[in-house]
Amino acid sequence: MHIAPKSADPNYQCDIDLKTDEVSVYSCPKCLVTLNGDDSCMLCNAPMAHFLNETGSKVQSCTRNGCKNHTVEFEDLPPAP
Repeated sequence: MHIAPKSADPNYQCDIDLKTDEVSVYSCPKCLVTLNGDDSCMLCNAPMAHFLNETGSKVQSCTRNGCKNHTVEFEDLPPAP
């Protein structure tokens, strides 16, 4: 699955057929550790997947296909230029 790099864009590309409401297990393509966390989606109660990006923000996305819930948390952002 390829997730859109923009935080407000819920679109993705996927090589497998995902059914609406199906819950997926996300994992790192390099080390294969699961990215699904212990916390649940506030909208549908599915597990939330956790991603860290290069800017230091943490992205959480619902693992249920069709649910648009996601969050972005920023920590220690550098000052604006």
